[in-house]
Amino acid sequence: MPDDVEMASGEEVCVWDALLRDVVDCQQRADGGVKLQDGKVVRHESEGWVQLERALKRLQGGGTEFTIGTPLHTPSTTPRSHADSPMPGFGTPTGATTPSLDRPMGPFGASPHRFAPLDQVLDTLPAVPEKTAVEGLRLLAGLAAHSNRFIREAAFGAAEVLLMKGVLPAEAPAGLAESIGAGLQDNWSQVRYRATQAVARFAATFGVEKFYDLLLPRLCLNRYYVAEGVRNSTQKVWEAVTSGRGRELVREHLPAFVAYYERQAREQNHAVREAACHCMAELIEKVDGVEAFAPSLLSVLDASCDDPSWPVRDVACLAAARVFAKYPHRIDEAMRGKLYERLLYQSEDPIASVRRHAGEALARFAEAGDDCGKRVLAAVDGMLDGIKSQKEDSAARAPEQGREHAARSTDLSNVTTFGVAKRVRDNDVSTHTNQQMFSCGSLAPGPSTARVLNQGCSHGGTVPRTGLDPWYRTDTAIHTLRYLSEHQRTETSSLLPLLARIPDTLHHKLFMRYTEYWTTVWSSLPVVVRSVGKRPVTGVVNEVLPQLFSSLLSENQLLAAAGADCICALRKLYGETVWRAKLSTDQLNLMNHPLLARAP
Repeated sequence: MPDDVEMASGEEVCVWDALLRDVVDCQQRADGGVKLQDGKVVRHESEGWVQLERALKRLQGGGTEFTIGTPLHTPSTTPRSHADSPMPGFGTPTGATTPSLDRPMGPFGASPHRFAPLDQVLDTLPAVPEKTAVEGLRLLAGLAAHSNRFIREAAFGAAEVLLMKGVLPAEAPAGLAESIGAGLQDNWSQVRYRATQAVARFAATFGVEKFYDLLLPRLCLNRYYVAEGVRNSTQKVWEAVTSGRGRELVREHLPAFVAYYERQAREQNHAVREAACHCMAELIEKVDGVEAFAPSLLSVLDASCDDPSWPVRDVACLAAARVFAKYPHRIDEAMRGKLYERLLYQSEDPIASVRRHAGEALARFAEAGDDCGKRVLAAVDGMLDGIKSQKEDSAARAPEQGREHAARSTDLSNVTTFGVAKRVRDNDVSTHTNQQMFSCGSLAPGPSTARVLNQGCSHGGTVPRTGLDPWYRTDTAIHTLRYLSEHQRTETSSLLPLLARIPDTLHHKLFMRYTEYWTTVWSSLPVVVRSVGKRPVTGVVNEVLPQLFSSLLSENQLLAAAGADCICALRKLYGETVWRAKLSTDQLNLMNHPLLARAP
C-alpha cells in the first residue's frame, strides 16, 4: 500500500482509491509491451505482468499484509457420474447442504507462515465507495480477459472482494457478467475456480435473473469439470444461485443449454468435451422437453465417439445410445444405422471402460424396438466368436505390421527387472521415435477438431485400430449380455443360447491378457444368474467351475479377487447345500482358500 495512504478515520475512503490507482499504473506500464529503440528490444511485453499481479493481490487483500490466496479444499468422494449428480433438482445426495455465500470457503494467507480467513481480513477494512467500486469492477472486467492466466485469476479474486465490500448500484456494471462468463470457460482450472466464486458474489449483489442464459449453462457444465475444486465449488454455487430450482430453470432455458453444450463438445480442451457429453446425457435422462433437440444432440455425440481422448469416447458412446433409446421415433433410419455401426466400432476399443460402456450402449440400443433388439443379439452372437481368432500374445497384428513387427510385439527378453520380463520391442528404437506426442491427461489442445482416428495413446499406441485384438469384441459381448439380462432388455429365451456359449470362450487362453477377459466374465456371471434365474443357467455355471476355481490360484491378483467374489456370490445365490453339491473334491478343498474367508 502506498506510504501516503493513512488508515485514520478521516482518510479511510482513500485506501481503495489508492489501491485502484496502483492497479491502473501497473496496467499502463505492463501494456507498454515491446518498446523498440534503434531496432533493439529494450523491454519484454511480459515484464510488467508480475507487478500487475501483485497490485491485484494488494487490492484483493485491501492493502494489508495478507494476500488472499486460493482456498484449501478437502477432497470429496462425490461421483462424477451424471446419474449421481449433486445438483438440486437433479438429485442432491443425502446430507448435502447449501453453503452460505458470506462464509469463507477455507483458510487464506500470504505465506506458509501467516494465514487468515477472508472475512477476518476484510472486516477490518472500510467499505468501498460506489464510484470506486464501479470503476474498479469495470477495470477488472477488462483484466479478466488478459493473456496471462495469473492476472486473470487475480482479477476475479479482486472482483470478488469489491463485490463483497463495495457500495454498489442496483444494476451490474457493463461487461462484468460477460467477463465472468468467459472466466467460467477458461482453460485454466484456477481461473475457472475464481470465476465461480465471483459468480456467487455477483448473484448475492445483483442477482443473475437477467443473465441466466449466459451463466447457468456454464455453471452447469462445470459441475462435471475434471478439476475437483472447480467441480465441488460449482455444485455449491449452483445450489445457491438456483435455490433448488435447477431442473425447472434448465427446462425454461433449454435452447441456451443445448446450444452451449454442443459448442463445448467441439472445444480443443478434452476435459471440456468430456464434461459437455456428461451434460448432454444428463439432459436426456433428467429434463423433460428435450425431444425436439434429440437429432442435433445425437449428431454431436456421434462425432464425439471418434474423439482421440478415450474419456470423451467413453461418455459420448453411452450418451448417444441413451438419446436414441429415449427418442427412437425422432431418429431417422440413416442415423440409426450409423449409430449401430458406431457402437460396434466402440466394442473393439482397447480401453476397458469404453468397451464396458459400449456393451451397455448396445443394450440400450436394443430398447428402441424389436428390430433393434434382433440386430443387437445378432451382433453379440458374432462378437462371441472374436476370441477364437485371438492368437497368442496378439500375433494377429502381423498382417498389418509384418512378421518383424509381430516378433517385436510378442517375444519376451531373457532379461528381467524385479521378476518382470521386458518385451523385446521395449528397446526397439522405431517404437519410440518419430511418433506423435500426445497425452490423454494434458490440457493442451489435441487433434480434436480433425477427429483423426488411430491417433493418441488411447487408440493402442503404435498399433492400428483396425484388427486390434479380436478378444475385445468378445469382452464387450459379455458386458452386453450382462446389461441385457440385468435390465430385462429382451426376452430371456433369446439370451439363453448366447449365454450357453460363454463356457467355450473360456477355453481360449493363449494370449497374455486372457486374465482381463476372465475377470469380466466372473464379475458379470452373478448378475446374469440373479437376473435370468438359477435354473436356466445352471448348465453354464457347472461348465465354468473348473476355470472359476483355477482363477483363485492365479498370480494375477485382480483375476483371483474377481474369482473369489464370483464364488461367494454364487454360493449365496444357490445356497450352501446346493452349491457344495456342484463341486468336485478339489474344488471343495479350495473353498477354504483365504480369499473366500471374507464371505459371510
